[in-house]
Amino acid sequence: MKSYSVMALLLMLFFAPASASAQEVHAVHVGNPHDAAALGRQVQKAYHNGARTIIINPGIYHLPAIGRPTFNLDGWKNATISAYHVTLVMRVKNAGTCFELAHCRNVRIEGPVISQTQVTFYQGRVICAGKDRSGGYYCVWRPDAGYPVPKIKAKTFPRGFDVVNGRTRHLRVGSGDIWAATVIAAGPRAFRLTFRIPHPEFKIGDYLVARYGNAFQKVRLDNSRHCTLKDITMMRNGFAPIFENAGGANRLIACRWVLGPKAAWSFGCARGN
Repeated sequence: MKSYSVMALLLMLFFAPASASAQEVHAVHVGNPHDAAALGRQVQKAYHNGARTIIINPGIYHLPAIGRPTFNLDGWKNATISAYHVTLVMRVKNAGTCFELAHCRNVRIEGPVISQTQVTFYQGRVICAGKDRSGGYYCVWRPDAGYPVPKIKAKTFPRGFDVVNGRTRHLRVGSGDIWAATVIAAGPRAFRLTFRIPHPEFKIGDYLVARYGNAFQKVRLDNSRHCTLKDITMMRNGFAPIFENAGGANRLIACRWVLGPKAAWSFGCARGN
């Protein structure tokens, strides 16, 4: 009886239907660039139907602005979204994060180019600098042609800047965020900024760059662990295109932050000549 029981058990295991975990490893293809609005729903449906490798079909997807994450990966585990030869273009107005990973474990996103319809940063050069009568430092800042020109009273006018070395185009060593105490117009395309800092952290010819408008994240990791972002190219970025909150042990492999092509402006800003 004992040998018969063992044999019966082996037969049951051999001929048993595939388990749920075995069904979860198959890959599915989703996406049609001509119906980009459906892409987020298709990715969610594929995962909830058991797919753990989700391949987005190549093409350029102009994603609608829905005011929330396009790909809301909440509680995903052991899954890959592969999006090589895929460009995802976000609309800036009323946009949400592109990929939001919340409470995820061992999720991998690889391959996409993530761009947006507008640049969400100011960029300009320091054209003169000095010390004012009150003991603070000032500079005259001119936005580069083709980038937004802020309105002096606009709520989106930058007050916090980062300093980029005008020669190397790297963040200037030893500088952090600097905050303008006052801002006044100094011409049609120039602004005088005063700073209450002990020493100037910028030089003539340096770039001052600042966040502009609603600068959303391209990828946000919230309480997620052991997730991998690989071969992701992010264009026209504003503040923190990849943002991590809590979690840990996540990896970024060969991800790139690039300028991308210049864009037409809205938000009431003039376009550079």
